[in-house]
Amino acid sequence: FDAIFFDTFAEGVDELRCFHQLLPALLRPGGVYSFFNGIAAHDQFLHAVFCEALRRDLIAVGFSRVDYVPIPVEKPALDVWEGTSMRHWWDFDHYQLPACYR
Repeated sequence: FDAIFFDTFAEGVDELRCFHQLLPALLRPGGVYSFFNGIAAHDQFLHAVFCEALRRDLIAVGFSRVDYVPIPVEKPALDVWEGTSMRHWWDFDHYQLPACYR
């Protein structure tokens, strides 16, 4: 593939790491990979730790560069989440979009 996006909404770190092991066989050299980066979305410190750990994992399986592009996130009005178990989908001012190059 030239590019792959993996929607990890219901996946944990272990499943994501297993998928990363498959990427060298799936993504052509020069290809781009990204994924939904919602791990530890409730704790900015833990989220940063997971981002760095995943960056190192991807470098180890053959990616030449792994960047996290900051995307501003505007928080919705609280009434949008009324009646749900979620406060909102993201706790931070920026979403870190993974951009991984093989």
